[in-house]
Amino acid sequence: MIRLLSEEAQLEEMVKLVGMDALSPGDRLIMEAARSIREDFLHQLAFHEVDTFTGAQKQYMMMKLVTEFYNICREAIDGGMEIETVVALPVRERIGRFKYVREENCQEEFESIMGDLIAQTKGDDN
Repeated sequence: MIRLLSEEAQLEEMVKLVGMDALSPGDRLIMEAARSIREDFLHQLAFHEVDTFTGAQKQYMMMKLVTEFYNICREAIDGGMEIETVVALPVRERIGRFKYVREENCQEEFESIMGDLIAQTKGDDN
């Protein structure tokens, strides 16, 4: 995750000069994954009844979802999937909302999201 955030910082300079559309699909994926790290993992709502505290296991699952999103989508892009398709995957919203899942439901939701991520990157939207 630190590597992705570091690469994002370097790419930000290029985006400021030439725009997001000039980036390669792999670099755009780095930007999307880093945004997910910042918004979905690092951002916490202190007054939200579920998000105010997150146990270690749930934190691990959150990190795993974001990193697997990056890894699986990288493979999909290398296999010919368009970056626009990756950016529009419905599972991205579920990854972002995982932090609002109650601790006792985390494992089931994690497995469901991972299944959707794999299915959607293989072209099976269920």
